[in-house]
Amino acid sequence: MCKTIIFLIVILNIASFCYTQEAIIPSDLVVQNLTEQVTPTSEIVKLNYSQSYTKGRYDATTMHSSSGYFLGGVGAGLVLGLIGTAIIGFSAGGSQPDIIPENVDPNGYQAGYFKEAKSKNQESAWGGGLLGTVIVVAAVLALN
Repeated sequence: MCKTIIFLIVILNIASFCYTQEAIIPSDLVVQNLTEQVTPTSEIVKLNYSQSYTKGRYDATTMHSSSGYFLGGVGAGLVLGLIGTAIIGFSAGGSQPDIIPENVDPNGYQAGYFKEAKSKNQESAWGGGLLGTVIVVAAVLALN
């Protein structure tokens, strides 16, 4: 009975840890105030490398999905345990943005996006791998 309660507590803690990411609404889904007058500007102000890098990291944080790495991590953890977790955790890489805004330095934006996407992918892969490993260990302990 005690093993079962500990097993449930561990699984609930891991599940809550994995799914407690802050929900961020993309700016294109936010309703704009229609009473404000918007004056179009003909000039596009281009951001420098540092500003573009920061914008790339922010965009990767809000738009990049790493759920595939999480599911791959769970599978690797279930099949290979900690070895599978380490393999997928270290091999998770970054990705390039689908669209680069016009007002940024492309090199800075891509570098920032890649770095943040890689970080998200690695976190998801490690989290999924550890979850898969814990599930296997808990199942083995529960069967004994």
